[in-house]
Amino acid sequence: GDVAEEIQVIAHIPGASGGVAVDHFGNVITGIGYGSDPPTGQIKIFAKDDVLAALGGTALEYEDDGFVVVESSLSAASLGVDADNNLYVGGGDAFGGSGNFGRAELISAAVLARALEGGDPADPGVPGEITVIQPDPCHNDDSTSVQYVDSLDMIVVSANLASTPPNCASMENGS
Repeated sequence: GDVAEEIQVIAHIPGASGGVAVDHFGNVITGIGYGSDPPTGQIKIFAKDDVLAALGGTALEYEDDGFVVVESSLSAASLGVDADNNLYVGGGDAFGGSGNFGRAELISAAVLARALEGGDPADPGVPGEITVIQPDPCHNDDSTSVQYVDSLDMIVVSANLASTPPNCASMENGS
């Protein structure tokens, strides 16, 4: 059969790349899955028009292009956008030292829109910009997963519960 041509859209993501999501407007969202500069969990959004131009020519450069949505959100391994264009983030930075594990996060659609206009990334100190979702009662899972299910209009957040209260382990490493 025919082999599809490979087209690089975003080049030179430092460290390990995170997940990829496309919002309701065609903007591409991705980030740093593991790294130090930029840090694990930095998430950027790339405008639809820039992505379309990259499909027909030169790839976007992670460090030079796009807009920072959040500086450090888990490992950005699992990304999903809901019906209201809010960004859900799963993953975990259990080995990077940030302490960002044992939860998922919701980044407001208003933050995505602001970032696309060159505005400030999400501020954890501002209510509603980043919401923590913690399905694990021990708060110790090294990684969570998020997936938006369009037909149900719901986001599924999953965690690997290897221990439960009152016997919580210091950290659970599972898939």
